[in-house]
Amino acid sequence: VNMHTLSRHEEEAALTELKKSARSHCDDFIKEFAACSAAKGLTVVFSCRGKLQEMNDCLKQQTTTEKLDAIRLRKLKKKI
Repeated sequence: VNMHTLSRHEEEAALTELKKSARSHCDDFIKEFAACSAAKGLTVVFSCRGKLQEMNDCLKQQTTTEKLDAIRLRKLKKKI
């Protein structure tokens, strides 16, 4: 087993951790979009566009390659 690479399972765990962290960090934006969606029904596409953009911008900022690489590096250091 190569100690300088992550297994497929470890890679998936790193991605899961990244997504969980992003959802936690962007929770307010996600809740605002969900509330708007629930209130607007069929007009959600038009009515909640701003909330959707804010949520997506936050998630995009929190799911960068750099952040994923930091998680991978931390997992590699634990492995060694």
